[in-house]
Amino acid sequence: MTDKNFEESIVSFTLPELVDQSFIDELFAEVGALPFSINVNRKKPDGPFMMMEWAVPTMMVAYIAKPFFESFLKEAGKDSYEVFKVWLKKILAMSRRFKLKTITATESIHKISPNYSQSKVISIVIRLSDDRNLKVLFNDNLSQEDWELALDSLLDFVVSNYENIAPLQESDESDSYMRMLRRQPLYAIMDIESNKWVFYNDLDLARIQMEFDKNK
Repeated sequence: MTDKNFEESIVSFTLPELVDQSFIDELFAEVGALPFSINVNRKKPDGPFMMMEWAVPTMMVAYIAKPFFESFLKEAGKDSYEVFKVWLKKILAMSRRFKLKTITATESIHKISPNYSQSKVISIVIRLSDDRNLKVLFNDNLSQEDWELALDSLLDFVVSNYENIAPLQESDESDSYMRMLRRQPLYAIMDIESNKWVFYNDLDLARIQMEFDKNK
């Protein structure tokens, strides 16, 4: 564990500076088995956000950069990959100790969806092969076992994305609208009914918010 720039490392973990050091020590107690350092960024409390709930940064974020998939997995092999997944699952389990509540201005109270069930505590951000960020959200209504199984399937999907799908080139995009879509981040949310990941972009979220505002 080292304290370095959040964006420069293979794997980073960010959390509020107010979280006790004992939590960090426990979280990293068994990370020595990994052949790389996980860099820690302790941030100051965030101010207010003017964005939809799914886009608001969670309290803690694990960030997995492109070099992890492009080089580390090829060099370190399956055993190190499995150790890393165990550590990610430990993050998910320990994040359940915290409970957060969204507070809004009086005139904005209806901007919060009463049905929003994604964790405000933890998310994982993965850099995809086409340079977009994939923000992985976890439904608070699901069990820890559900979270872990979902994480396994999501990581397998991303590994497959790097191994089998070439990054989309500019010439492959038909118009400016498609180029814009390709630059947007993605959000991965587990569908409880099908137990499958569903992927949204910012426009999808905007449409969902508009429907919510229309029907409130």
